[in-house]
Amino acid sequence: TLVSAIGLRCGNRLITVGDTKLKVISECGAPDYKEEWVEERIMRDFHSPAYSKDYYEWDREPFLVKTLVKIEEWYYNFGRTRLIHYLRFRNGKLIRITIGERGY
Repeated sequence: TLVSAIGLRCGNRLITVGDTKLKVISECGAPDYKEEWVEERIMRDFHSPAYSKDYYEWDREPFLVKTLVKIEEWYYNFGRTRLIHYLRFRNGKLIRITIGERGY
């Protein structure tokens, strides 16, 4: 089973949610394995112009827009003395850290 983690320690550096892929690679090195895929999401867009009868105006009514999101899952296996860490990125930003079974 996987358990959520607050951070990932690489040497004396700490990786936390919100960090970029570049920071993770520079602090922890390349992952042992990674998977990538694209998901379609429906999001609310509050900043699109809305048409009114008289003129174009900015409206606070949300529009639903489809957007593509790149998801990456990185796996770090630090060996038998540590647990395997799984890092999930959305569009290059770290959004979740989970830990699993003991490394090998």
